[in-house]
Amino acid sequence: MVPLNSFSEFQQGPRVAISGFALDETRPPSPCFAGHLDQLDVRPERLKEGETTNDIFAFLTTEPNAEVGAIHPKAMPVILTTPDEVETLDG
Repeated sequence: MVPLNSFSEFQQGPRVAISGFALDETRPPSPCFAGHLDQLDVRPERLKEGETTNDIFAFLTTEPNAEVGAIHPKAMPVILTTPDEVETLDG
C-alpha cells in the first residue's frame, strides 16, 4: 500500500498536460494506492556494478471514474479507502 492525498494523470493531446486530483475532507483518512512490492535480482553480466537486488513496485489500475476518465480515459490507479479493502489486499 502507498498512502496518498493526491495524484496526477498525463493528458494526451496537441500539448501534454498534467492534471492533479486531490482527495478532500469527505474521504476517509489514509487512503492508499493498491500495488505490489517485490525484489528483483539482476545478473552481473547485465550490469557494470555486478549483481544487484532492486525493489520494484507495480500499481494496480482500473477503469477510470468520471473525473479521471475526462483526462485519462484508459485507466486510473486503484485507490483503497476502507480498512476492509486494505486488509483484503494486504492479507
